[in-house]
Amino acid sequence: MLISCPKCNSVYNISDTRVPVGGKKFKCAECGNIWMVFPEDVKKIEPEGKNYTVSDTEERKTENDDINAMFSRLSHDTKNLFSGENTVENMSVPEKIRHFCLNFFSVYTIIAFLLALSIILAVYLAYGNRYYIVSKIPEMENFYARFNIESVHNGQNILFRDVRVKELDYGDKYAVEITGRLYNSGKNAVRILPVKASFINDNDEIESEITELLPMQLVSPNASVLFRIVADTPSYKVRKVKLSMEEITLN
Repeated sequence: MLISCPKCNSVYNISDTRVPVGGKKFKCAECGNIWMVFPEDVKKIEPEGKNYTVSDTEERKTENDDINAMFSRLSHDTKNLFSGENTVENMSVPEKIRHFCLNFFSVYTIIAFLLALSIILAVYLAYGNRYYIVSKIPEMENFYARFNIESVHNGQNILFRDVRVKELDYGDKYAVEITGRLYNSGKNAVRILPVKASFINDNDEIESEITELLPMQLVSPNASVLFRIVADTPSYKVRKVKLSMEEITLN
């Protein structure tokens, strides 16, 4: 079948199947003119005084078909690129969603998203379970300390066990010795705070107090640490001793 450019009258030989019933756009290789060709416009005889080259037109057809196939594989909305149709506007809602996903969500972006999500989840779990992690792996406290994150409870669930009070009389000097152990009744490791001993007289008044700075060490669950406090009291009126733990600021 023969078609002729309406602008420069260049003649092209095309296959019978290249022009659908609804027509097709063609571009002239000589002058660049674009025109719509319908089946009834195709000339089946060669115009007088015009020569055409079958090999050239067939080569252009092959190149155009290859390009058309390549773009069709890359994106659904380019399958009719050479016909000038905009297929995205004619898509249904599910097809538009699929088109968007294919263009903006590649395999690499999905992998990067899942990797970022995994990192965020790991950080969240490491922070929320930091007390439990340190109770099982005490060395992890140094890791949290680098980020200024408190990962060990201070003095929580610590009980005084086997406490004994002994008076020491050295003639001109009177002292009281308090011994016992600090027991961790919780499920996580706990940092020991200073132990404060309050000496109370018969009138339930505090005669004196002393705070003993024990080694700042961790106590594992169901474990104990021994302590000993020796203090001089102001008089022999002391009858009771109250023990407690409190957090103090060291200068």
